[in-house]
Amino acid sequence: MNTILEKLTEPQQISLLMSALSPAAIALANDPSGQHVIIYCVKYFSGEYNEHLLNEIADNCLKLATNRSGCCVLQSCMENHHGEARDRLISEIIVNAVHLAGDPFGKYVVQHLLGMRIPEVAADLYKWFQGCFASLSCNKYSSNVVEKILFHSGQMHAASITMELLTSPYATKLLVDPFGNFVIQSALKNSKGHAHDALRKLIQINAASMQSNLYGRKILEHLEKRKQHNS
Repeated sequence: MNTILEKLTEPQQISLLMSALSPAAIALANDPSGQHVIIYCVKYFSGEYNEHLLNEIADNCLKLATNRSGCCVLQSCMENHHGEARDRLISEIIVNAVHLAGDPFGKYVVQHLLGMRIPEVAADLYKWFQGCFASLSCNKYSSNVVEKILFHSGQMHAASITMELLTSPYATKLLVDPFGNFVIQSALKNSKGHAHDALRKLIQINAASMQSNLYGRKILEHLEKRKQHNS
């Protein structure tokens, strides 16, 4: 199919194609083969041809983001387009970010958005996740997103996230949790000052019980490596 698309060079040809594709855009985007057609159009045809397609995708953001093929299409749309339609798509992802973070495919969409390093987007995502960081840290999928936020949101937000983890009812659980332990390690790497010191103190207080737990030991080993590296 991509070979046929490559032969389309005339504006009228491209317009006819997009008119034909748009009604089936969501079905194609969620199809393992059809996704490649949508990604090609998004990548190689200019915004004037893709505007209706991108709006259709934004309207069905949640449906696409939680699909193995659809999540790849969303990432391509964010990467290859600018303008009002993409801004609306990004807004849809942000308002659904907490739900998407816990989804096996949706998490990749949120992580990709963070990886684009748009400061105002990172700040908006941080606001939507506030109050949820501790519970998300105990989830297989969303814990990856929390790690990414710690890395991309800057020192001030990293400190705030770390303090939220420390003051939550899950604080000691995170130290021995299969997924939370990785978040704690990321918090140690990315926080500084009072938040970092408070986290180290919590680990010190719980070190004995952490030694007898596989995941707790991972944190202690991480700290020991950092200590050796800095000495």
